[in-house]
Amino acid sequence: MSLIYRLASRNLLHDRLRFVATVVGIVFSIVLVTVQLGLYLGFGRIVTTMIDHASADLWIMPPGTKCFEDPSTLDERARFQALSINGVAQAAPVVIGYADWRIPAGGTFPIFIVGSDLREGGLLPWNVVEGSIEALAIPGAVAVDRSYFDRLGVDGIGTNAEIRGQKVEVRAVTNGIRSFTTTPYVFTTLDRARAFTGIAVNKATYFLVRVAPGADVESVRRRLKANLADVDVLFTMVNTGKDLKEICFGADGMFRDGVKSHPKMLVDCSTIGMDESGEVRTGLDKLGVKFLAAPVSGNPKCVRAGKFCCVVSGPMRAFEEVKPLLLAIAPRGATYAGEGELARMCKIAVNLMLAVVNANMAEIALLSEKAGVKRSALLSFLNDSVVGSTFTRYKTPALVNLDWTTTFPATGQRKDMDLGLSIARQLEVPMPVTAATREVLQSHFGAATLKANPDEYLEKDFAALMETMALASGMKLESENKNVPTGLES
Repeated sequence: MSLIYRLASRNLLHDRLRFVATVVGIVFSIVLVTVQLGLYLGFGRIVTTMIDHASADLWIMPPGTKCFEDPSTLDERARFQALSINGVAQAAPVVIGYADWRIPAGGTFPIFIVGSDLREGGLLPWNVVEGSIEALAIPGAVAVDRSYFDRLGVDGIGTNAEIRGQKVEVRAVTNGIRSFTTTPYVFTTLDRARAFTGIAVNKATYFLVRVAPGADVESVRRRLKANLADVDVLFTMVNTGKDLKEICFGADGMFRDGVKSHPKMLVDCSTIGMDESGEVRTGLDKLGVKFLAAPVSGNPKCVRAGKFCCVVSGPMRAFEEVKPLLLAIAPRGATYAGEGELARMCKIAVNLMLAVVNANMAEIALLSEKAGVKRSALLSFLNDSVVGSTFTRYKTPALVNLDWTTTFPATGQRKDMDLGLSIARQLEVPMPVTAATREVLQSHFGAATLKANPDEYLEKDFAALMETMALASGMKLESENKNVPTGLES
């Protein structure tokens, strides 16, 4: 053995205890990295499972789509535009959306509908272990995954339930189709999915494109993008102002430099800051594009119940031109607030009130419960009183049954509160109640660090703030497991 190796071995083995501790530490690090890599790969497979199993070369999706579960819609016209492109063999519509699964024994559970035309394929269930895909053609037939049997009260083929007041029967069972959000996927036919989610017959969420044999996928993609950009009115809904600017003026933006054709009007339904909205307006004005800020109020349950609404600002003539389209998606009302970005202010103001009311509902529920009153009793009385509202009614089931299925995450609420308070500082308007609620919300972010997965917990519904307030009250909450009306039942 050479001198260098002899010295190295003696250094390593001189202090055997330290050597063993070092080896154990290295092994532990390798195991930890391996576990994290396994989790990463596992989550990656779950997040992309629908895309991986779709029989499509290209996807046509609404602008601003961030994930598969985004329930925005496209007009059927986009499908026919796609089919007119050389190289497109098929454009299969897919409809997705949230709904409620009601079992005969009582109880309602959120589900995620996935509907495709059985003749065109699109996005059909796979790993079918009982029944068959063809059985979905039977009236009322649906397919569910075996892993969600207990939650949905399913014991196999033939189990009955209701979705949006319509009777359904399990006719196919899959194995291993799980969603990242844990909301069960329920597969059915295209028309049935539209009925379950309240989507119009001429709308779809995605069109899955198959190119003709021998056609170049990238060439077809470029032709589709150029053709589908030639629309009169483009609707968008995104998370942040940065996202909207990217969609408009980014490298692949609809209004980027050098683009040959673009929509004549943009209607943005997002909740973003007034300054960022103004920047987008300035850029579109230079191109002669009309821009309407039209933030919407409501969640998917409100959409299904026909209680979606919006507030609009921008050119009055543009508003009058697209008002019928706005009322088609927001039948509760489309209010014109004025020129510029005033609609953004209205939406942020309403969201500030939602934050305050949510925190107040939680604290009075906790106060009453600690005094001996059930949460369901207090909130039932509240909803029947003059103080009750659409918001208090549809939040009641969450507070009673501790169901934090996301309608609006705490992260989104904090963003809106910061926007509102920033505007208040600029305009020198004191908002002590809102500011105090913002601090309560911040404590929720601190409490989230005690959870196994803080980021995942903070993406739950903002009503979960009640858990943090209960912790501060020395209370341990339990679900009442009670079937409570939301006020949105159709």
